[in-house]
Amino acid sequence: MGKTACIFGSTGLIGTQLNLLLSQNESYDKIIVFNRSAQSITNPKTEQIVGEYVSLLEYQNKLKAAEYYCCLGTTMKKAGTKEAFEFVDYHLPVSIGKLAVLNQVENVFVVSSIGAAAQSKNFYLRTKGRMEEEMRKAGIKNL
Repeated sequence: MGKTACIFGSTGLIGTQLNLLLSQNESYDKIIVFNRSAQSITNPKTEQIVGEYVSLLEYQNKLKAAEYYCCLGTTMKKAGTKEAFEFVDYHLPVSIGKLAVLNQVENVFVVSSIGAAAQSKNFYLRTKGRMEEEMRKAGIKNL
């Protein structure tokens, strides 16, 4: 029996490619994708769950997997404000990390940045660094 993976942010550049790679990998029987809106899914291995990230705990039982992949991310231009950027690149990944601990997911992969540091003077790098620190504190076995 193969593994189940769960991808958060499967509609972006990284998440789309990751979904394709995992679907071609025989080690995976099932790929759960969590999306804010319904997407066209053609891969028979992929199960889509549509919901809001702010209500992530409501989907806890549907998001059981061996591995979580957090591919969420935005740009300052797209986000529009520092607060909106921080929501996507800090708060949402941290929430996913906490859900992983609740669901006893031992392997969590998260997109960050080279140079990420919580003490950075650069807002982007500081946000990514803070996110990494909080994810480590959550108690994930392999991050």
